[in-house]
Amino acid sequence: MEIMEAFGDATGLRINMTKSTVATIRCAGLDMEEVLREFLGARVNFPTQYVGLPLNLGRIQDRAKGKIAGWQGKLITVAGRKKLIRSVVTSLPVYLITAIKPPKKFIKELDKLRRRFLCAGDVQLTGGKCKVAWTKVCTPTVNGGLGIKDLEAFSRSLRLRWMWYAWDDRDRLWKGLQLQVDNEDRRVFSAATKVDLGNGCKASFWTSRWLDGDAPADLFPELFRHSKRKNRTVAEALTDNTWVRDIDHNMSQQIIAEYL
Repeated sequence: MEIMEAFGDATGLRINMTKSTVATIRCAGLDMEEVLREFLGARVNFPTQYVGLPLNLGRIQDRAKGKIAGWQGKLITVAGRKKLIRSVVTSLPVYLITAIKPPKKFIKELDKLRRRFLCAGDVQLTGGKCKVAWTKVCTPTVNGGLGIKDLEAFSRSLRLRWMWYAWDDRDRLWKGLQLQVDNEDRRVFSAATKVDLGNGCKASFWTSRWLDGDAPADLFPELFRHSKRKNRTVAEALTDNTWVRDIDHNMSQQIIAEYL
């Protein structure tokens, strides 16, 4: 509580204990009665909600179903249904997909709900009701689509934003933590950025585009595939030619050619 009071002194944000809750995470072996002795707010268990949204993918799907069920889609025009999908249903998972990579099954189920409501209102969806492919529906209006967000591409763009923030010079509390990104995210980020090399302590030796505007992993894919350490920075890799020692000894003709 002293920490929270100090935070309030620094920011002007005061705790309203009647609206505050605490949910413990991985606290086995700790005396939570002692830890929370001065905390007068409610104690809750997961799953819980944050800013009105459930911190659980399954519950977001349930909430989307509840929204759609109450709208009486048969009585709403297609334009109205499109507006509700763009402004309400698509917004429900934004907080979660900003922080985590959603499973493909989750995106598939939410797309199924959005597609059914758009094309058939609240009745069962059949192939004849889908006049346009969903991929076309999810393209921008300037390209002939309806401007409904492609959730997979949208979630990827949100994750790429974290990668961009990781490059800036401001101190962020989450720096150094493992980002929720995959190899495809890293490839997209690499293709969309160019690195002006300084001391080499931030740029990735293999995946950053620091070598005349290209990434060594793209220029020399076999060398990259046979490197034992793919996460070295430029500074680490170039110190005493460490990157050379990282390459395994199964030298094929292609690897030798790329090395030379």
